[in-house]
Amino acid sequence: NGGVSSARNAGVALAQGEYVMFVDSDDALSPDALSIFSAQTQEHPDIVIGGFNIYQGEIPFGTIIPFESEYYPFAGLSEFLDATMHRCGELFRGPWAKLYRLSVIRKHSLHFDESLSYAEDKLFVYQFVNNITSAASVDVPVYEYYRRPGTLSGGKTSARRLDQLLDAVPLYAEAFVA
Repeated sequence: NGGVSSARNAGVALAQGEYVMFVDSDDALSPDALSIFSAQTQEHPDIVIGGFNIYQGEIPFGTIIPFESEYYPFAGLSEFLDATMHRCGELFRGPWAKLYRLSVIRKHSLHFDESLSYAEDKLFVYQFVNNITSAASVDVPVYEYYRRPGTLSGGKTSARRLDQLLDAVPLYAEAFVA
């Protein structure tokens, strides 16, 4: 009962294998997500980013996908960032729809900041990406993201949410400078 960041950190601490993935309790993986991701791990990238379908309640709202299925070695990371983060920043909205190499998380002691209750998930993604040496993308939806009324991500901006975001800004700056 420590919250989503605590649960994710506990899961990572117990994880075994080469990769980890995060799935929120109110979302779902697309039917072939794991086989699609698995096909992109043959080169052993540090991260694999997939697309996702967005639903407003149960109504389809849109789809966000990378521009191509591609492997990016270290020399191609600027191309990866341009093709994903710069042209389609929505791909970095949350920790889901991605595979993360567990050894990168452990080597750099990455974790979800349990002191934050807003934007901590995106902060983890940025900190992870700041430590990668290779990446891959898949140009199909592998995740079903549900926006629900009354949730933190589905709610309107409030003074409380802005305060929470301001708490995270120095940590985001540190993630990009490091």
